[in-house]
Amino acid sequence: LRIADRLTLVLRVTEQTRFGVFAADVEGEFATGTAKIENQTLTVELHAAQGPCPAGRYRWSLTQAGSEVEAQAERDRLALLFALRRGIEQSAEPLPQTYAELPDLLGISVTQIQGLLGSRHPETLLARAYRAEALVKTQKTAAAIEELEKVLAEQAQVLPAKDPDLLRARLFRLGMLAKLNRSAEARTEAEALLADARQSLGQRHALHWHILAAQARRAMDVSDYHQATELAETVQAQLTELLGPDHLATMAIRRNLADIKRVQFHETEAIARLEPLLRVQTERFGAEHPQTLSTSDSLTRAYYQAGRWQEALPLAERIRAIAVREFPPTDLWRRSAINHLGWLYRELGRYADAEALLRETLASGVKDFGESHPTAIDARAQYALALMAMKRYTAAHEQAVRAYQLARDAEGEQAHRTLWMKSVRVQTLGKLDRCEEVITEAREANIGLRRLHGADTMFTNPNDTAGARCASRLGRHAEAIPSLKTLYAKLLRLGPNLKLGHLVVLGELGDAHRRAGALAEAAQYYTQLVQVGEEARETVGPISEYRQGFLDRWAIYYRRLADAQLRLGQAEQAFEVVERVKGRGLLEALSTQSADGAGLLNAE
Repeated sequence: LRIADRLTLVLRVTEQTRFGVFAADVEGEFATGTAKIENQTLTVELHAAQGPCPAGRYRWSLTQAGSEVEAQAERDRLALLFALRRGIEQSAEPLPQTYAELPDLLGISVTQIQGLLGSRHPETLLARAYRAEALVKTQKTAAAIEELEKVLAEQAQVLPAKDPDLLRARLFRLGMLAKLNRSAEARTEAEALLADARQSLGQRHALHWHILAAQARRAMDVSDYHQATELAETVQAQLTELLGPDHLATMAIRRNLADIKRVQFHETEAIARLEPLLRVQTERFGAEHPQTLSTSDSLTRAYYQAGRWQEALPLAERIRAIAVREFPPTDLWRRSAINHLGWLYRELGRYADAEALLRETLASGVKDFGESHPTAIDARAQYALALMAMKRYTAAHEQAVRAYQLARDAEGEQAHRTLWMKSVRVQTLGKLDRCEEVITEAREANIGLRRLHGADTMFTNPNDTAGARCASRLGRHAEAIPSLKTLYAKLLRLGPNLKLGHLVVLGELGDAHRRAGALAEAAQYYTQLVQVGEEARETVGPISEYRQGFLDRWAIYYRRLADAQLRLGQAEQAFEVVERVKGRGLLEALSTQSADGAGLLNAE
């Protein structure tokens, strides 16, 4: 029902009646009207309680009463019912501070609706489904799905098989299955739910598109990015038409689509989608609203991927501060925010900060959810990478092996998470110089990753790098160097902004040529690395923040470039490299952990 500032509704009636009551829920404002019947025509005029009725879709109820007293009583009953419905539906987007009390508040609403309509009325059952969904916010997903199963059984007795209320409850159940890591059931239910929605809901029904949006998120969760993109683009177009571009549901799918673009390394497009979305959400909801925070988190990841580190890090630190302050300790989104900041610290060289954050996240994740929960497994892998960055290779390998075992047992050998954990294990094996194992396991992991994501996937890059490095160390230069050149060409084509990835591969290409005795070629790659490093350095921010890790990580290649140039008789070029290092304070970074670098610089 669409109305503007005033509604006149005309219905044909077959019986005369003395009084009519019309009630509507007008964008959060309850409105009533008067009904007149003349010549078997019922005319109702409606006015909002406060100001004009905005354009939109409204709930409405038309009843007849025997007297004015009965009419007023019916108005009061409808006013309460609409208020309860509105409050329950708004619980789908609660603020973090209300998570703990939300189930009890909704329980009161359920009791009131039950008093108005009865325990088996569809509205009562739907209210119970919303309450079960609220339990998920308090990390009581097992109890939530148990309650929801009861609701679904009762709905099946009073509703048609594909009634919208029943489909909505099934949509809640789908989300719970995913949170409980029952991925096989979730995939089956998602396909069945989508088929039923397409069959029973019209193209203009918003619930149909909410179900399709959930299917897009499931596709992204299992890294089926082609299907995820196709579904998300369709949903965004339809929800924009039905609800407008700034409706909560539309904004959520806009963010989802940007995330899908980002993970496929279209970070420029992702940023173009996320920045205007974040401005609207901040203005409408404030910086601490869950939707605003989710968009901020997505933008942080896109900034980092685009090499805009000075923008990424402060935003990630602000998100983490808000998450810790506003979200309950067991909230999964809060954990994700902390985990992401730890990952960012590690990538940018703040290893001690990264290790402390990730160790805390891992310990609390195991305590609250068990070590087999996906959140705990992911935290363990990130912790392993942080330990590896701090040169604690044995401890890193132990954590990586455990993460792989847990993922394999929970999800199977060929699941994306398991293959990623295997990739982390490959990296730690490389640091322990177990090169034959690295080459074998990297090849096995990449077969699975390419099967899931296609031949051009970037998920194979760490394994390709580790395998080529080990082949070079074993003297298999004819195998290592072409592999690294192919990898670098793919990076330039698919990830032109991934400067850290470029530095890694250029360093390995230089080292591989150096081991093969091709000093001139090694110097060329080291020179390219220095050029990329200088460009990347401009986006890092204050050097003092990153001296511990970022500069130490790459400074050795400046030394190797200077060394190669000296051996090639290019003393002037070598001197320029050394002067560049000295002139901006990199000397300290070189001399702390790179003894050979310090010796070269001091001697020259």
